[in-house]
Amino acid sequence: MKKKNSAVLIEAGSATAAEGPNVGKVGIGPQVINMWTDYADPFSGAGLSVRWWATNEFGVEGNVYYGTTDEDFPDGMEYTSDTILGTLKLMYAPVVNENSRFYVGLESGLGSSSWGEDGSEVDSDDFYLIQPLIGTEFNFSEFTEVGFNFDVGYRFTGEDDGDDSDYEYDLRGVAVGFGAHYYF
Repeated sequence: MKKKNSAVLIEAGSATAAEGPNVGKVGIGPQVINMWTDYADPFSGAGLSVRWWATNEFGVEGNVYYGTTDEDFPDGMEYTSDTILGTLKLMYAPVVNENSRFYVGLESGLGSSSWGEDGSEVDSDDFYLIQPLIGTEFNFSEFTEVGFNFDVGYRFTGEDDGDDSDYEYDLRGVAVGFGAHYYF
């Protein structure tokens, strides 16, 4: 008598990251930043943000911010400033879940600030910034088209105003950003 061998087929799946929400979609919404420096009151800027996740792991975000702040300089002078800032953020998400992403990134930008005392313009500065950051984006399972984000980083800044002013517009320091995007 001949014995038949029976084989059991075991299907092994590959371990891949979960498909994150809103891949390939463009998100538009508000973005807010708060920055702390050694000499100034915290700078807060509100702006418009556009975010796009090209793949499950790679994304890009563009922002335009506007903000005002009061500065107390070491010589006792008090100035107010109006600042406009444009940034570009590149993001890599090593952890992707069904409703969230953890990302690391690099943000860079250019800005301009005009300084005034008693309503008159005294000086203006152009500056640049570079910021390594970490962050997260979360989507509620009921509202996958809305993403809420939070990131924190350290900003390195420099200025190029073409003068030999005693004061530099220095936004170096810890920065926290948060916002929301509606994905189309």
